[in-house]
Amino acid sequence: MTLAEDVWKLYFNGAANQKGFGIGVLLIAPDRSHIPLAFKLNFEVTNNQAEYEACIVGMEAAIEIGIEKLEVVGDSNLVVSQANGDWKVNEEKLKPHHQDLEDLIPHFDKVTFTHVLRLENRFADALATLASMVEIPLGVKLRPIVIEQRETLVYQHVMVVDEPDDGHPWYYDIWRFVERGEYPIEASKNDKIAL
Repeated sequence: MTLAEDVWKLYFNGAANQKGFGIGVLLIAPDRSHIPLAFKLNFEVTNNQAEYEACIVGMEAAIEIGIEKLEVVGDSNLVVSQANGDWKVNEEKLKPHHQDLEDLIPHFDKVTFTHVLRLENRFADALATLASMVEIPLGVKLRPIVIEQRETLVYQHVMVVDEPDDGHPWYYDIWRFVERGEYPIEASKNDKIAL
């Protein structure tokens, strides 16, 4: 079974605010792997245009990966309703975006569009907001952001140092220096400075 045989999910969101314009996309594979994408838009758009841009960029990424079955999920009732054919596209600025979206649909064996509440689209929303607010110098490509879950505070992690057991406690060299002014025999110049 290939990944393309199962349905992937694509969450999308656009952001247009005082700081700038950005789009966020979250692709979720059938094995629950998450692929986050965020793009800073260096041109001015309305919020609805940003939503369309996010949906289109996400679908293009899905095509590039080779996804055949896709559920597109967004909190833009306008984009989802227009993609489903429930609403007509009246706004002139949105007609080219809608046409781009329509041109992408035949690349999939199956594609559906689902509207969700903003609360259910927080990840894509956070990506879009982040992309809209950061200043990225032209020509700079940021590496992916890694977000992992931690279960304990940092100071609760135990660091294991692989040192030979010389029969003395860990603070022996410090004590010897403070009490006698002696450095360990094998201490380098940098070790002595550190001590």
